[in-house]
Amino acid sequence: MPLVSCIKIHKYSLEGIKVLTWTLPITVHIFVATQRFPSHKLDKLRTLFLNLNNHSKGKTILTSIKKSITGVSKVKDEDYDELRHILQTLEQLAHKKK
Repeated sequence: MPLVSCIKIHKYSLEGIKVLTWTLPITVHIFVATQRFPSHKLDKLRTLFLNLNNHSKGKTILTSIKKSITGVSKVKDEDYDELRHILQTLEQLAHKKK
């Protein structure tokens, strides 16, 4: 578990809040393109993003997005299935309360 999470757990446990469960880490920043975007340009852009941390100014570019970012990685649609499940569960719980 990351140090930040441990600090947050301790902070909230002092307030009587307990962790019920953990999710896998969820990507905060997602770069997407429409299907109309030319595939040859998308391939070039994807390669540039994936290799940013190897570029001399890459760290500056990445940390301008968020200070803790160290690189960009490829994801698949199914990587977000757990997030979809969480959102669906929250939506169902909200409807039950009505």
